[in-house]
Amino acid sequence: MPPLRFGVAGLEFGAAVHLPALLSLPDVEVAAIAGRRPDAVRAVAARFGVATVADSWQALLEHELDAVTFALPPEANELACAAAAAKGIAVLSEKPLARSAEAARRLQSLASGIPNAVDFQFAELEGFRRLSDRLGSKELGALRHVQITWLVESYAQRHAAWSWKTDRRRGGGVTGALGSHLFYLLEWLLGEIVELRARTSSAATAQFTPDGGEPAEDRVDLWATHASGVTSTATYGNAAPAGPGHRWECICEQGTITLQNTTTDYMAGFELFVHSRANRRVDFKDSPMPGVDGRLAPFRALAQRFATTVRTGARMHPDFADGARVQELMEQVSDSIGDAGGTVHIR
Repeated sequence: MPPLRFGVAGLEFGAAVHLPALLSLPDVEVAAIAGRRPDAVRAVAARFGVATVADSWQALLEHELDAVTFALPPEANELACAAAAAKGIAVLSEKPLARSAEAARRLQSLASGIPNAVDFQFAELEGFRRLSDRLGSKELGALRHVQITWLVESYAQRHAAWSWKTDRRRGGGVTGALGSHLFYLLEWLLGEIVELRARTSSAATAQFTPDGGEPAEDRVDLWATHASGVTSTATYGNAAPAGPGHRWECICEQGTITLQNTTTDYMAGFELFVHSRANRRVDFKDSPMPGVDGRLAPFRALAQRFATTVRTGARMHPDFADGARVQELMEQVSDSIGDAGGTVHIR
């Protein structure tokens, strides 16, 4: 059986994570890579041994491909996903899928007949899979409430770098960067969100926003109710120097299950604790490996499942339907820009 021919668009996350992860998969060939900077894309292609380069995602789609991965800004991403779907090419996309929930739902419809996936890769991590298992087993009784803190400092915030990632008009902000992962995890672990309230701030980003720009949110406080009756609260932000990292406290009838990562590698370094009245045990611990990008392993696992889906035609999760659902929740947050916030009944 011939290898699957993949194309990769995106010289940041695409070149750093998509490309090396795909090259490590059996029966997969990266046939072409695209980027807007010709010298840079040629250098990446030479380093990884990719034969064909393209100067745009449009040019990439002119090649004979079985599947593509996109790591593009939201506006370009929704156009690229739509064009690939129209050509019948399977798509694995980074999040956010599009600029709006309406556009994401259109992509879901366009891609309904082809394999598609979205890179919500935290659900691929062993720590989150074990958390799901512990909550499902009810070893500490029924779940009552979950409290999440996810406060880190992004490169853009540390260096006051203005780009689409900090520009609200171009789909930037911490909700696209972190909140999209958070919403997927919340519904995967706790069930459908039926009520949501959000309060946002862009105070940190406003300090380096150029004249005429609109700063995207850099901190969000959430309050949610799930269909199961469980409640969750979350504070997430990407403008927290020496922030506490990523922590989930799951409060059950007979104790607490805690998943946390206090390292600077936001994908590796998670620890899972199970704390009952009688004892406290470390259920899982993952230490970052020096010199290894922690994003590679979870993306590789998701990409492997996607490649299988491309061959079989079966549906996988997370897919464009999941991406559209997350986009709906993200849109509720973006509508709450400012200090007042508001309560939104999702259903």
